[in-house]
Amino acid sequence: MNKIIIAVFNTEIDAASGLSRLQQLHESGDITLYSDSIFEKNNDGSIKVHQINDKGIASTAIGLLVGGLVGVLAGPAGVAIGASIGGLSGAFADLYESGVDARFVDDVAQVLAPGKVALAAEIDEEWTAPVDAALTEVGGKIFRKTRAAIEDAQWASDLAADQAEAAALEADWKAAKDDKKAEIKQHLDKVKQKITDKKAAWTSKLDNTKSETEAKIKQAETQLKDAKAENKAKVQARIDQMKDNLSARKTKLEQSAKLLKEALHP
Repeated sequence: MNKIIIAVFNTEIDAASGLSRLQQLHESGDITLYSDSIFEKNNDGSIKVHQINDKGIASTAIGLLVGGLVGVLAGPAGVAIGASIGGLSGAFADLYESGVDARFVDDVAQVLAPGKVALAAEIDEEWTAPVDAALTEVGGKIFRKTRAAIEDAQWASDLAADQAEAAALEADWKAAKDDKKAEIKQHLDKVKQKITDKKAAWTSKLDNTKSETEAKIKQAETQLKDAKAENKAKVQARIDQMKDNLSARKTKLEQSAKLLKEALHP
C-alpha cells in the first residue's frame, strides 16, 4: 500500500541512519522506497531542508509534502488545522496533493520540536513491522498516512452539480424575456467557464499521475531484479497494482470527458 511516512529523530545522524535502513529494506524488496527527504526544525521555528531525493519521479509526493510542511510547520502545534480552515490554498494545497491532511501534520508538529530532525518518505509496504523495527531501533518516532488519491468521486459529484446548474440556466435563458437574457447568459457563461477550468485541472492531474506512476513502475521493475527471492512476488504485486490503478483512473477520465461534453453543450 502506498504511504507517506515521517519519522522524527533527535539528530541528523540518526535520521541518516533511518534512511539507510529504509534503503536496505528497498534493496531486499521488503518495501519499495520511491522518494525521501531529511529536514530539520531550527530553534527559531523555521524548517531547514537537508535533502530531497525524488529518484526521477515526476510530481513526487515528497517534494509537495516538504514544500507544504515548510509553510505550515514553522509554528506551534495546531497551526495546520488553523491553516486548513480557509480552504485548500497555498502550502496546505501542496500537503493535500501529497496525500496528507491537517490532522497528520499536527500529529507530526507535536513531536517535531526545535532541534529535531525528520525523515519523510513515500513507500509501498504490505505490513508495518519491517519499517517500524528499522526506524525505532535508531530512535525514530513514526507517523504514517496512506497516500490519498485525488478524490475522483468528489470531482465527479461537483461536475454533476455544475452540469445541472448549466442545464437549468440554459432553460431559464431560453424562457426569459429579452431584457433578462443577457443577465442569465452571463451566469451561464461563468458556470461553463468553471466547468472548462475543472476539465483542464483534471486532465493536468491525470497527466501528472500517469508520469509519476510510470516512473514508479520503472523503479519497482529495477528493484525486482535484485530483490530477495522470497520478496519478488511482493514487488511484482506492487507493480501490478500500480498498473491496475492507472488503468482505472484512465477509465474515469473517459467517463468524465463525456460528462464535460454534455455539460458544455446541453
